[in-house]
Amino acid sequence: MDTCKILGISPEDYNTALFEAGCLAAETSYTSADAMKLKRHAGYWKWLREQRNIVDANCVQKIENRELKPGNRKLFGMYYEMLCEHFKKVYLPARLEDELLEKEVCHE
Repeated sequence: MDTCKILGISPEDYNTALFEAGCLAAETSYTSADAMKLKRHAGYWKWLREQRNIVDANCVQKIENRELKPGNRKLFGMYYEMLCEHFKKVYLPARLEDELLEKEVCHE
């Protein structure tokens, strides 16, 4: 599935959307210091790409179900909104969050 073609955007715009949505998700869910830590780690971006794949599949399904229309100039805006909404609903796995934020974990 080539989501860029479906959305009618360049790979650069596709990746920029993830970057912007990922920054927004970190900045709204964490303190500015913790958000900065997250944004510096490749693990955070890897997790976001995995989440984006879920949104991509959902978007394609909506197109197949004719809920969204490909070629529509508004499609990318709707996709970006879907991406941001998805990031509001999911949480960074605790193990990854602890690792990325370098939290101390107590072992009993």
